[in-house]
Amino acid sequence: MSFMDFILKININTIAKKIYDSWLSSEGHTKITVYQIMIFLIFSFCFIGSTPAQNSSRIGLGFGAKYTGEDFITHINDLNIDHYFINIKWGLYELSPGDYDTSYIDAFLNQLPANSEALIRISPRGNTFYNDSLTEYTVPLDLSDTGAYYDFVSAVISRDSTFKVKYYECEWEYNFTKHWGGRINPNPDPIDLGNKYADLVRTTETAIKNNNPNALFVFGGTTRSTTAYTDTLLRTTLTNLCATDSLNGHCDFYDQHLYRDLYGIPNDLSWFNDIRNDFPAFANKPVFCTEHAGPLPSEFMTNLAFNDTLINLLTNNICLLAGDLDTLGLPGHYRMFAFGAEPSLNAKRDSIQANNYVQRTLLGLANGVERMYTWAFETQWFSQTILGNTCYIKDNTFGKLALSNTDYNNDFISTNDNYNYFKTFADFFRDTKTVIQDTSLLNQDIYFFEITTFQQDTFYVVWEKRDQYYGVYSPLINFSFNTNWNCIKTQNIFGRDEILNSLNGIADVEINDIPLVLSSCDNLSANENSSANKVINLALFPNPSSSIITIRSKGAKIIDLEIFSISGKLINKLDGVHSHSYTLHTASLEKGVYIVRIVDVSGKQQSGKLIIE
Repeated sequence: MSFMDFILKININTIAKKIYDSWLSSEGHTKITVYQIMIFLIFSFCFIGSTPAQNSSRIGLGFGAKYTGEDFITHINDLNIDHYFINIKWGLYELSPGDYDTSYIDAFLNQLPANSEALIRISPRGNTFYNDSLTEYTVPLDLSDTGAYYDFVSAVISRDSTFKVKYYECEWEYNFTKHWGGRINPNPDPIDLGNKYADLVRTTETAIKNNNPNALFVFGGTTRSTTAYTDTLLRTTLTNLCATDSLNGHCDFYDQHLYRDLYGIPNDLSWFNDIRNDFPAFANKPVFCTEHAGPLPSEFMTNLAFNDTLINLLTNNICLLAGDLDTLGLPGHYRMFAFGAEPSLNAKRDSIQANNYVQRTLLGLANGVERMYTWAFETQWFSQTILGNTCYIKDNTFGKLALSNTDYNNDFISTNDNYNYFKTFADFFRDTKTVIQDTSLLNQDIYFFEITTFQQDTFYVVWEKRDQYYGVYSPLINFSFNTNWNCIKTQNIFGRDEILNSLNGIADVEINDIPLVLSSCDNLSANENSSANKVINLALFPNPSSSIITIRSKGAKIIDLEIFSISGKLINKLDGVHSHSYTLHTASLEKGVYIVRIVDVSGKQQSGKLIIE
């Protein structure tokens, strides 16, 4: 059994346009044939409503699995992003037949501005009154537009009497049997469940159009599970839908989640698009990704022997996850998912998540996704009692992805480092219009993207593919950036901010697996350029470190070097270095976060954060 298995247990529009263009190009519009008219009428019902996103931003954020009325929009405004969503699950919304708890959705609606870009995802999960017990109460028994599920969706949408919400989505991971079919179902039938999901889509669409005709409908999609079961399920649903008419082409957008294998994103989107292209009614529907994030345990926990040991231990005592797993002999790339991991290991995990914000977003947008929503602002604590001892843990897969800190009652305390990294990410990419990847560099494991903004500016992002945990410990490599810019500004999400100059159209840029943003500084004023050149040119690698670290000044030579604890206590001081680089043995330093400060020959001070693990 894999660790992920354990966790899971506890474009036909083009044809229509050509027909229409053919008609317009005919002299006097008289050459259109009866055959053309028939083809157009047969397929046009599926074409209407392929509406592109109305807002320029292509990034967003989901609140989390369980929204209970928290203040979300304050943080959305602070992040300065337009797209966000909450989840409404039937089992938590209808407490008894006909008795709806509207307080949560009302709290959310009261926070929204008029004409917001908000999305509400609606799931039938957990209703024990009207759902099939054999599917673990995930599939409604009556999927008609006169049944209880229709009433539930209508009850949610009708709360928005002023039409603030722009998008609604139906069950968003229907290829997962735990969400659509139930984990206890021993033999889920993809054909039966696919046809039932088609009925769910029709009923959801009808409820949306009857209660808010201007709202846009997101067809709840699939996770990246490219199995025969998922293939059959998806094809059955689309076949069923295309066999009947629709108010608005069955949906305005389609949802595809992009978790797990980071560098498999292009292949999985290709699989998904190949299926859609077999159904012309859906081929050109814009794709949203309402959930993406990393790191997840399944990407890192790949040692079968370790997995067997860990699964056995956690089966007997899940509270081990509340500690640091340090006594089990597990490597850091396992232990970083424990909820009691030491600060340096948490910082390491957070840095991988920060890289993923950029990497997953660009890989998705470059391969046809219109909007990428990151998961999640908040995740939930829950208690476990083992042998009389109570511990608190979160979902093993997604728990540490949260951008906020909460107490054990799941009340908000503060935002965290993940939030700060996401805010920097949003500052870089919120105005992204187009993303084009230079795939000719993939044979060198170089990921290079050209980004154009809605302001018609262009910048680039580059990184080298490496092991996500250990790759940063390898030396930087040189990347020759061909450019007509004379002045290049290099930045990353962790605060790197340097100025380089090109020579004969080439700038030599040192890169690793941390995405590096390259932009022009040719138009900076003399004062701005002078200020930019004063930016820290200090490199620390490998970082984090457990044995040695190289401290290098890319500007003037280092004269003095000091190391401080995070509280400001001077730990070590070296005078008279007189070199551009210095190798420091770190065995005497305890695990934790330190500040390295250098003074160069010109008297300038530069500082950087060092993590010892």
